[in-house]
This record gives sequence, C-alpha cells and structure tokens, in this order.
Amino acid sequence: MEGIRARIQVTIAATTLAGLDDEPAELDGHGPLDPDIARRLAGRETGWTRMFLTSTGTIHRTDTYSPTVGMRRFLQARDRHCRFPGCRIPAVRCEIDHNQDHARGGPTSTDNLSHFCHGHHVLKHPDIPDIARWTARPRSDGSIAWTSPHGRVYTDPAPPRVMFT
Repeated sequence: MEGIRARIQVTIAATTLAGLDDEPAELDGHGPLDPDIARRLAGRETGWTRMFLTSTGTIHRTDTYSPTVGMRRFLQARDRHCRFPGCRIPAVRCEIDHNQDHARGGPTSTDNLSHFCHGHHVLKHPDIPDIARWTARPRSDGSIAWTSPHGRVYTDPAPPRVMFT
C-alpha cells in the first residue's frame, strides 16, 4: 500500500477557512464537515487547488492552468465558436486560451478564457514578433476587443445567450 495516496475534495467558504465564520465545510461525496477539521486539513495539505464559485455555485476560477470540466462546458456553451471577429469555427474544434497570458498573471477564470481556432490562437502568442502579434482583451460586457499589430481594434460581440448542455 506504499505510494498510494488518497485524494479528497473539501468545499469550504473562504470566510470559514479564514475563521471569520463557522459555516460547515462539505466533504464532497459524503456530507457536512466540521469547519475546524477542514481548517486543520487545509493547514497540513500542500496540494490544494482553489476553485472560486459564483453565488449560484458555478466554478468561475481555479488556481490551476487548465480549466475544470465544468468551466470547459460553460465556455463551450457560452462561446459556441472561435471568438475572433467573423470566425465561426465551432468551439468544439477550437482551443481554450487565456486572453491575458497565464504566464503573465492572467487567471484561469471564465472571464479570461475564450475559444480560439488554432489559426487565431497563434496570432496572439508571445513567441510571435510584435510586428505581427494581435492582443485579445475581454470586456465587462462579454465582448472581446482584438487589437491588430497596427493598433486597430476589432470587437467580437458578447454571445447573446448561454445554452446549458
């Protein structure tokens, strides 16, 4: 049994983890967990992955580079196609990319991730010379502003709705 490591998932509010309240945590797949036990687990474990939830319980952000399965499903339903202006390659054939580069502090969050087809994804990579690189900036209304290497801005409008799949 050496080398076998159990993995559990505990869901706890940040306010509870910080000791600001004593709401129960959740031992996923089992039930409520005493907040003191959850805090002790958090203090001993170094392999935590934080996931930030919206008020409706949807995962909005994670500490990892890759989005969760739930985030991927949400993004595919939201985007439906490549988010480069005018491109309609279906999201299922696109890559999910950080609008603000993860290596430069961009979060793995649903408002910083978008689907881009391979051809448009590579246009914004840091290894592209500045003279040819595009930038993509998400706006608060859900649209994405693309800036060409010459400084002209093109906008992909916010998707009109979210479909639940």
